[in-house]
Amino acid sequence: MQTIKTYFKGAPFYNAFLRTWLAFVIPYAYSWFILAAMDAAFSLTSEELRISLAETIAWCAGQQLTAHIEETEEIKKRRILVRQANKLMTQAYATQEHFWNKLFQRDYRKTREWQLAMQLRREADEDSLKPPLAHQLRTLALKPNSVIGDTRSDTEKKALVASVIHKRSELLNSQGQGTLPDVGGSQGNGRMLIYVPEENVADGASEAVSSGFFDLYDAPPWDTWVAYSDRTLLAWVPPQLIGLAQSGIDVNPVDCIHWLP
Repeated sequence: MQTIKTYFKGAPFYNAFLRTWLAFVIPYAYSWFILAAMDAAFSLTSEELRISLAETIAWCAGQQLTAHIEETEEIKKRRILVRQANKLMTQAYATQEHFWNKLFQRDYRKTREWQLAMQLRREADEDSLKPPLAHQLRTLALKPNSVIGDTRSDTEKKALVASVIHKRSELLNSQGQGTLPDVGGSQGNGRMLIYVPEENVADGASEAVSSGFFDLYDAPPWDTWVAYSDRTLLAWVPPQLIGLAQSGIDVNPVDCIHWLP
């Protein structure tokens, strides 16, 4: 019996099976941990968060917002190609969750779907196709000094969000909006969005379909940032832009952006 046990411990198939099992279990366990942590991280009844949420709503209310912009037919066709490519990329990424693909560690980037997606992106000349609404809710006066989705340290991420919140508060005070209505548990007809920066894959899918509401790293625009805690950003999405945000969430393959339950 001891000999059999030792054999299977060292067998390549056993090791591959163990890696596959862990690859299935760990992501689900981590996702559960993140969701549980979010429940503890953010309380809409805390005074600090209520003030930040009220300031976010007031700031966004003072911006000109749109969910649609008119473009030429040629640009529209190119954007359709990009959307098709993003759909194929999502499908290709999902194949790595298949049992046999995990077992044999197959690269999703070698799938037919991924290769076709790359062809469509080249045909659309995506690099020259800027998201039409990328400037919206990204006020230069509030711009953080680095990109939250590409920042490694959690302490740095927290400092980035704090700097945006502080600058926004100061600007509102300078504009005579120091006293804001208490929103309590209300979300001002908008919706609260969760973003876990370290989970992003920087594939550009959510950026493309949301017309730039999300950036390359799946981050919502910094004007909407409300709080940061436990590796998680809380943002507020104005009612006019909920549809754009939803479109980005729908194509995100790793669930790093979703609505607060």
